[in-house]
Amino acid sequence: MIPLRPTIAVLLTTVVAWCRIQTSLRHIPLFLFILITLYTDIAFAADYHNTTNLHWNKSRGYVPFTYASPEGILLTNTTAQPLIDSISLNPRQNLTSASSSLLSFRIDNRHAHPSHRYAYTDTHGITHTRKDPPWAILLSDTNGGRCWITVSKTEINDDIISSSSGTVVTISIASPKNTDSVTDALPPAEKNVSSAGNTTLSETILAQQTFKDHTLPFAGETLWNIELSDGHLHIVAGATQPIEIADIPVGLSTLSSFGFVSSPAGEILISDITYQPISVPSPTYSSTVRPISPNNSSSLNDSVQVTEQIRRIIEESDDPIEGYWEIFDRTLDEALLKLGGEYKLAIVKNHDRYDIIYLDGARVNGSRWQSGMLKGILTPSSFPGLLNLEWFDSEGKSLFYSITAQTGYNGTLTLQFPYHSSVIRLRKAQ
Repeated sequence: MIPLRPTIAVLLTTVVAWCRIQTSLRHIPLFLFILITLYTDIAFAADYHNTTNLHWNKSRGYVPFTYASPEGILLTNTTAQPLIDSISLNPRQNLTSASSSLLSFRIDNRHAHPSHRYAYTDTHGITHTRKDPPWAILLSDTNGGRCWITVSKTEINDDIISSSSGTVVTISIASPKNTDSVTDALPPAEKNVSSAGNTTLSETILAQQTFKDHTLPFAGETLWNIELSDGHLHIVAGATQPIEIADIPVGLSTLSSFGFVSSPAGEILISDITYQPISVPSPTYSSTVRPISPNNSSSLNDSVQVTEQIRRIIEESDDPIEGYWEIFDRTLDEALLKLGGEYKLAIVKNHDRYDIIYLDGARVNGSRWQSGMLKGILTPSSFPGLLNLEWFDSEGKSLFYSITAQTGYNGTLTLQFPYHSSVIRLRKAQ
C-alpha cells in the first residue's frame, strides 16, 4: 500500500505549483478542499478495510446490512420465505491468520407474545397466522458449509407443574452441494412453512437442547456469544446470566459470512454486533519478556529471569500502561465470578499487545501459580482508552467473551466482565 500522507503531500505541492502557473491564487483553497476531502475519504476507507475487529452499533451504524435501521438490523417477515440478512467477511477481512473467531450480538425477539398470533402471506396471496415464529443464526465457512443455530419455543411438562415455557436451540449443518436454493437457507424447523416446495437439502442435526424460559427466554432481549475455532462451536447466551448453550464439533472451517434469519411472521431486532478474529496465544512468546504459559510448569530459574526482565523494562518505560499493578477494588457477582486472590501484577508491552504477568497473591490454586506466568492479554480496540482483554482464571482457563479493560484517572485500569456482572479495578503500585 502507498503511504497516504507522503503521497498527498506530493500531490499538494504539485497542485499548488500548477495553480500558480495556470490560475490565480484564489483557486488554491478550492484545490486544497478537494485534496483534504480526498485524503479523508481514502484514510477512512483504509482504516475501515483493515480494522481487525468489526463493530456495528448505534454510533457506528449498521451499514452494509440490508435491513439496517438506526436501532439495529430489523427483520420483519410478512412472507412465507425466510428473511435473511447476512454479511460476507471477505474481502473486508483477511481471515486466514485467525485461529478462531468470535461473534457477539444482542437480539430482541419481538413476535413472541404468549397470546398473539402473527400473520404472513404466501405466494398465492393467502394470509396465514402462527404463534411464536422461530429465528436463526446462519454461519457459512470458506468451503461452502453452512450451520444453522435455530431458536424456537416449546412447552415443558413435568410432574409438579402441568406445563411451562421453554426455549429450544437446534444446531444443524448442511453440505456445500446442497445449499443452492432459497429453501436451503431456511432453518430446518421452517422447511414445512415455505411454499417453495420440497428441498433436496441434506442436513444433519448435531445438537438440540431445551432450556427453561427463565434460563434462556424466547421472548425479549438476549445476548449471544458464538465462537468458531478449529471446527468447534462454543455458544454462550442469556438475558441476565450467561449459560452454556453448546460446545460441540461442527466441522466448519474459517468463517466467511454470518447472518440472521427471521422466519415467516417473525420480527427480530439485532444490535451491538461484534465480529472478532481471535489469535490463540502461542506457548512461545515473541517479546523480549517471555512470560510462562499459565498451563505449563516451569523452573524457579525461569521465573526469576522473567521477573528481572520485567523490572528492567518498567524502569526504562514511559508508557502509562506498563508498570506494576495491584487490586484496588472490585464489584463481583460471586455466583458467577470469584477473585482468585489479591493479585500483584506487571503489565509490559509485547509488540501490538500488552502482557499481564502474575507476580504474587494467588489464593485459589495458589500452588500452580508462580511469578512470571501469563495472567492476561490486552489488545487495543477501536476506541481510545479501551482495550480488549483475555483473562486466565485460577485454573488457567481463558476468559475473553466481551471482556474489556479501560484506563482511568489516577492510574487505574478497570477490568469489566459483563457476562459475569463483575468489575475489577487495578491501580498502579507505588
